[in-house]
Amino acid sequence: MAKICNKQFVANCDTCFEMVLGKPCNGFLFIDVNLTPTSVYYFWVIDKFKNVYREPITVLGDGSFGLNLAEYPSGFFNEYAGTFMAFLTTDLAGANKITFTITDSYTCMIFNIY
Repeated sequence: MAKICNKQFVANCDTCFEMVLGKPCNGFLFIDVNLTPTSVYYFWVIDKFKNVYREPITVLGDGSFGLNLAEYPSGFFNEYAGTFMAFLTTDLAGANKITFTITDSYTCMIFNIY
């Protein structure tokens, strides 16, 4: 995971999938947005303070992926943290966003922790 300083991302909320995630379990937070199994992407997450973090992820066989909480500041993903905006890219610079399909096609996700 890397904290990215001075990087600005403009959210296009017309294409964001909104969801509520359960609390992290055993040091991981799992997100299922029906991705292609075994694909490797970069997960970008922006917190309510506009801090940007990036982590490489590998999609599991069921299309979900897990975020290793040890890669983020202690307590980062909690029910009081507010809303997160996230997206996935194929590149380290964050330029090539991927599209995932749930009922429609999306390029980003907005979530809170339950």
